[in-house]
Amino acid sequence: SEVPEELLRRVRGGEPNAVAELAELRRPQLLAYVARQLGYALRAKVEPDDIVQDAVIRAVRHPHLFSAPERDPFGVLCHLAQESIVDAHRRYIDAQKRDAGREVEPGHLLVPDL
Repeated sequence: SEVPEELLRRVRGGEPNAVAELAELRRPQLLAYVARQLGYALRAKVEPDDIVQDAVIRAVRHPHLFSAPERDPFGVLCHLAQESIVDAHRRYIDAQKRDAGREVEPGHLLVPDL
């Protein structure tokens, strides 16, 4: 869907409401982008919709990110979605790996690598 010029002007002006409007207008494309980016392991833990929601919150909190005229507003949304994916990966996948790494069979000592 085409973004109205008036909305783009307001987005570039740093209006949080305009950023929210843009995100809603482009939500289907953003959802498709996130769905393609989510790995299998992460998809089992988090919904693409949750990632999109987090990205939209980031966008509304940081409307100045959209003010550079050379930056594509949808590209900014995708970048924020990518940040949300990385954060979710750290929260769910890396934490899970750390927990698994801490599990030690009884009777075994943990010896630090020197």
